[in-house]
Amino acid sequence: MQANIAYRCQVPHQENVDFRDVMTVLHPATAALQHPNEIGEFTSWDLDFRQISPGSGATHVSVNSGQLVSTLWLRMGSRVHQVGSAPRDTLTFGFPEPRGLSSWRRRPAPRLPLVCFGAGHEFDGVSESGFAAFTISIGQAAFDRIAGDFGFEPSPEARQPTVLDLESRPRAALHLRRKLTDFSSEMACGPQTELEEELALALLLATLQADGARDEGTSRMRDRVLQRALEIMDARADTPPGIRELCVLCDSSLPTLQRAFIERFGMGPKAYQVHLRLNRVRQDLLSGRHGNRVADAANRWGFWHMGQFAKDYRKIFNCLPSEDLNRKI
Repeated sequence: MQANIAYRCQVPHQENVDFRDVMTVLHPATAALQHPNEIGEFTSWDLDFRQISPGSGATHVSVNSGQLVSTLWLRMGSRVHQVGSAPRDTLTFGFPEPRGLSSWRRRPAPRLPLVCFGAGHEFDGVSESGFAAFTISIGQAAFDRIAGDFGFEPSPEARQPTVLDLESRPRAALHLRRKLTDFSSEMACGPQTELEEELALALLLATLQADGARDEGTSRMRDRVLQRALEIMDARADTPPGIRELCVLCDSSLPTLQRAFIERFGMGPKAYQVHLRLNRVRQDLLSGRHGNRVADAANRWGFWHMGQFAKDYRKIFNCLPSEDLNRKI
């Protein structure tokens, strides 16, 4: 059977989505397979799934492939005994929806798991009817490079077959979900290395937060770091610092800075910085401060790729920058 897979599907951006609905929201358009083992026909997964409850066995699948990261989303209608082995040439992680996975490697699975498959390791689990999940695959070299760029030593659990519990760390799960949302929606326009790196970083942080491998500081420390970061971002909105530079200026580790922003705003520092600069542009356009040139306002706040700028602007404000320019206050 030749599956008609939707490798890239356009998905509307939605910020305030209930986590329980995320799988449906992210992939409204998918390919239908008669049996989940057919996934092995167009991927490097070695699957021997066994349906163990009545039903058609239909499986819905969608795949997004970038240069660094690939994701596979699937939903299965019946209860399934999942047996197989993950791709050998990448590190692969599974991110099921809550309560969808009842056991993993013959042990009860947590309510909100992050499954680490490792590279090429065998797995054995049981999923409930209506199970939906993402798998995220990234090359080991790329994973190590991104970790090194931000000064991390990847957690050993990220490379071994295990399951991490994110239930007590819902913000880490929420941040990972948001990056999956961005990746799934934006990949319709072609590979975007920056989005892939952000997804890989969110995945890396989820593994660190899950196993407690990194000290994220006290609440008072995070408040101090957050306040300092906001001051710097505001003062340098026209020449935004990179995240590594921001960590140095705030005398903070990345996990502490990341957690401080996610706790307060539900997004990381990089995303917040982009939102801040876009708001500055909008204020200029509505005030007519730069006459009739959108590009002048965008350039003032550090946006030089006008196509990407217009796309980000519309995603946040639900209108094009030219529309705001034409309705000056």
